[in-house]
Amino acid sequence: MNVAMNVAMAMAMAMAIALDKGLLLHVMLIYPVIFVLISTLLSLTTCITLMLGWVLLDNDPQLFSVDIMKSLTKQFEGFTIKKPLFEPEIRNSPENMETRFEWFMKWKNFNLGSYKELCFH
Repeated sequence: MNVAMNVAMAMAMAMAIALDKGLLLHVMLIYPVIFVLISTLLSLTTCITLMLGWVLLDNDPQLFSVDIMKSLTKQFEGFTIKKPLFEPEIRNSPENMETRFEWFMKWKNFNLGSYKELCFH
């Protein structure tokens, strides 16, 4: 499938769902722009997943990714989403934690909000 076909199919699905939810403004203005931007880089299933997730978030901005995944897999039979697992090992390593602590202790007593410390003579 080419890019234009991906855009057309994904937009049709997302617009139908958005219209059903009463999100006319999103259908007319926001979704077409987003689809054109993402469809050049992503596959049809990825485009559809992103747009359906955005429709769900428009209805309830307090949703978590787990809630969106459950809702999408419940709505579409045979539809599965793989959840990525990100482990911030390097970011939270003992060495980095120590470096951050030392930096904080060094700068915590400086009043960086005042004008005098920001002006270097």
